[in-house]
Amino acid sequence: MPNESMTTTQVSLRPLTHANFDTVLALKVKPEQTTFVASNENTIAKAYLEPDKVQLRVIYADESPVGFMAYWCDPAAAAFHLLRFMLGSQHQRQGYGQRAVAIWLDELSTTHGDIRVTLYYAASPGNPQPFYAKAGFCDTGEKDGDEHIMALQLSATRAEGS
Repeated sequence: MPNESMTTTQVSLRPLTHANFDTVLALKVKPEQTTFVASNENTIAKAYLEPDKVQLRVIYADESPVGFMAYWCDPAAAAFHLLRFMLGSQHQRQGYGQRAVAIWLDELSTTHGDIRVTLYYAASPGNPQPFYAKAGFCDTGEKDGDEHIMALQLSATRAEGS
């Protein structure tokens, strides 16, 4: 159940910087979640390989980094894909994740209009599928290797109605 303090906590998405880099590297998911998400070090390294396509964002609760995300974007092709999303184990189940995803989706719809956003998940016990379904993503019935694909169609009016 979400923590009472979540109603007064300001969640925001910010760039990865020298000031928050070490804190982001220290964020770890619960041990049982490590099979579902790559380390933050891995995510940063892979983003370096495609700096024109991969965007990195740090999830803040007030002034503290609590999570990290990466997404791949090709606006010319209207292709957007959530590569990584994690919250540090001590920051989970406080509503930060759902609020961060909502902020990100609103930013995408405001900036890019009508687009489709995808993500993949592994169908093992404890996977994040229910979290993403709660955020509005739906299973497509498609797979990429062993991973299931979820998608969400955004509308340019999404942010206006938020």
